[in-house]
Amino acid sequence: MIKIATIKGVDFPEDEKFELLPLELRLSIKSRRKWFDIYHNDGVDVGGGNCALCILYKDCESCLIKSETGKTGCGGTPYSNWITHQCTHIDDLYMFLKLKQSTCGLKIECPVCKRIAGQEFWFIDKLIIKCFGEKYHMRLKRTTI
Repeated sequence: MIKIATIKGVDFPEDEKFELLPLELRLSIKSRRKWFDIYHNDGVDVGGGNCALCILYKDCESCLIKSETGKTGCGGTPYSNWITHQCTHIDDLYMFLKLKQSTCGLKIECPVCKRIAGQEFWFIDKLIIKCFGEKYHMRLKRTTI
Protein backbone atom coordinates (compact mmCIF):
# COMPACT_ATOMS: atom_id res chain seq x y z
CA MET A 1 0.00 0.00 0.00
CA ILE A 2 1.31 3.43 -0.95
CA LYS A 3 1.17 6.11 1.72
CA ILE A 4 -0.11 9.34 0.25
CA ALA A 5 1.41 12.29 2.04
CA THR A 6 -0.90 14.95 3.37
CA ILE A 7 -0.58 18.24 1.57
CA LYS A 8 -3.17 20.19 3.49
CA GLY A 9 -2.31 23.84 3.72
CA VAL A 10 -0.68 23.67 0.31
CA ASP A 11 -3.58 22.73 -1.93
CA PHE A 12 -6.29 22.38 0.69
CA PRO A 13 -7.19 24.61 3.64
CA GLU A 14 -5.57 23.62 6.94
CA ASP A 15 -8.78 22.22 8.39
CA GLU A 16 -9.50 19.95 5.40
CA LYS A 17 -9.34 16.22 6.05
CA PHE A 18 -7.24 15.40 3.01
CA GLU A 19 -6.95 11.71 3.92
CA LEU A 20 -10.73 11.32 3.79
CA LEU A 21 -10.99 12.39 0.16
CA PRO A 22 -11.35 9.68 -2.49
CA LEU A 23 -7.98 8.11 -3.39
CA GLU A 24 -8.15 9.09 -7.06
CA LEU A 25 -8.83 12.70 -6.09
CA ARG A 26 -5.86 12.77 -3.70
CA LEU A 27 -3.60 11.32 -6.38
CA SER A 28 -4.86 13.85 -8.93
CA ILE A 29 -4.26 16.73 -6.53
CA LYS A 30 -0.72 15.53 -5.89
CA SER A 31 -0.08 15.23 -9.65
CA ARG A 32 -1.53 18.71 -10.15
CA ARG A 33 0.82 19.98 -7.43
CA LYS A 34 3.82 18.36 -9.16
CA TRP A 35 3.19 20.45 -12.27
CA PHE A 36 2.49 23.58 -10.21
CA ASP A 37 5.92 23.15 -8.61
CA ILE A 38 7.63 22.48 -11.95
CA TYR A 39 6.01 25.59 -13.43
CA HIS A 40 7.34 27.70 -10.54
CA ASN A 41 10.85 26.19 -10.86
CA ASP A 42 10.53 24.46 -7.48
CA GLY A 43 9.97 20.98 -8.88
CA VAL A 44 11.31 18.50 -11.39
CA ASP A 45 9.83 15.77 -13.53
CA VAL A 46 11.23 12.29 -13.06
CA GLY A 47 8.45 10.75 -15.08
CA GLY A 48 6.36 8.22 -13.22
CA GLY A 49 8.86 8.27 -10.37
CA ASN A 50 7.31 11.39 -8.89
CA CYS A 51 3.78 11.23 -10.23
CA ALA A 52 1.27 10.02 -7.64
CA LEU A 53 -0.99 8.56 -10.33
CA CYS A 54 1.88 6.68 -12.00
CA ILE A 55 3.20 5.33 -8.70
CA LEU A 56 -0.11 3.64 -7.95
CA TYR A 57 -1.22 2.80 -11.50
CA LYS A 58 2.08 1.54 -12.94
CA ASP A 59 0.35 -0.18 -15.86
CA CYS A 60 -1.89 2.86 -16.51
CA GLU A 61 -4.97 0.62 -16.62
CA SER A 62 -7.00 2.32 -13.87
CA CYS A 63 -5.39 5.76 -14.22
CA LEU A 64 -7.76 8.70 -14.70
CA ILE A 65 -5.51 10.15 -17.40
CA LYS A 66 -5.62 6.95 -19.46
CA SER A 67 -9.38 6.83 -18.93
CA GLU A 68 -9.58 10.34 -20.34
CA THR A 69 -7.18 10.00 -23.29
CA GLY A 70 -7.30 6.28 -24.01
CA LYS A 71 -3.49 6.27 -24.17
CA THR A 72 -0.81 4.97 -21.83
CA GLY A 73 2.20 6.94 -20.61
CA CYS A 74 0.19 10.17 -20.46
CA GLY A 75 -0.09 10.13 -24.23
CA GLY A 76 -2.62 12.62 -25.54
CA THR A 77 -1.73 15.15 -22.83
CA PRO A 78 0.72 18.06 -22.84
CA TYR A 79 3.21 15.65 -21.21
CA SER A 80 3.95 14.19 -24.66
CA ASN A 81 4.98 17.67 -25.83
CA TRP A 82 7.01 18.15 -22.63
CA ILE A 83 9.11 15.04 -23.32
CA THR A 84 9.59 15.91 -27.00
CA HIS A 85 10.60 19.46 -26.13
CA GLN A 86 12.94 18.40 -23.31
CA CYS A 87 14.91 16.39 -25.89
CA THR A 88 15.84 19.69 -27.55
CA HIS A 89 17.75 20.73 -24.41
CA ILE A 90 19.79 17.52 -24.13
CA ASP A 91 21.85 16.36 -27.12
CA ASP A 92 22.65 12.90 -25.77
CA LEU A 93 19.69 10.47 -25.58
CA TYR A 94 21.44 8.42 -22.90
CA MET A 95 21.88 11.55 -20.75
CA PHE A 96 18.23 12.47 -21.33
CA LEU A 97 17.04 9.07 -20.07
CA LYS A 98 19.45 9.20 -17.13
CA LEU A 99 18.22 12.68 -16.10
CA LYS A 100 14.57 11.66 -16.50
CA GLN A 101 15.08 8.78 -14.07
CA SER A 102 17.33 10.55 -11.57
CA THR A 103 16.34 12.82 -8.73
CA CYS A 104 17.73 15.72 -10.79
CA GLY A 105 14.94 15.22 -13.29
CA LEU A 106 13.69 17.46 -16.05
CA LYS A 107 12.89 21.08 -15.29
CA ILE A 108 12.08 24.43 -16.85
CA GLU A 109 14.85 25.43 -19.25
CA CYS A 110 13.11 28.01 -21.44
CA PRO A 111 9.76 29.80 -22.01
CA VAL A 112 8.44 26.86 -24.07
CA CYS A 113 9.13 24.48 -21.15
CA LYS A 114 7.20 26.83 -18.87
CA ARG A 115 4.25 27.00 -21.27
CA ILE A 116 4.03 23.21 -21.61
CA ALA A 117 4.32 22.68 -17.83
CA GLY A 118 1.42 25.11 -17.42
CA GLN A 119 -0.62 23.21 -19.99
CA GLU A 120 -0.09 19.94 -18.10
CA PHE A 121 -1.16 21.64 -14.86
CA TRP A 122 -4.37 22.88 -16.49
CA PHE A 123 -5.02 19.49 -18.11
CA ILE A 124 -5.01 17.83 -14.67
CA ASP A 125 -6.98 20.71 -13.17
CA LYS A 126 -9.75 20.25 -15.76
CA LEU A 127 -9.65 16.49 -15.24
CA ILE A 128 -10.31 17.02 -11.52
CA ILE A 129 -13.39 19.10 -12.39
CA LYS A 130 -14.62 16.55 -14.93
CA CYS A 131 -14.12 13.50 -12.70
CA PHE A 132 -14.95 14.91 -9.27
CA GLY A 133 -17.00 18.01 -10.01
CA GLU A 134 -16.86 21.55 -8.76
CA LYS A 135 -17.66 20.37 -5.23
CA TYR A 136 -14.07 19.24 -4.70
CA HIS A 137 -12.43 21.59 -7.14
CA MET A 138 -13.79 24.70 -5.42
CA ARG A 139 -12.26 23.49 -2.16
CA LEU A 140 -8.78 23.58 -3.68
CA LYS A 141 -6.87 26.65 -2.69
CA ARG A 142 -6.45 28.87 -5.68
CA THR A 143 -2.99 27.59 -6.44
CA THR A 144 -3.06 28.59 -10.06
CA ILE A 145 -0.47 29.56 -12.58
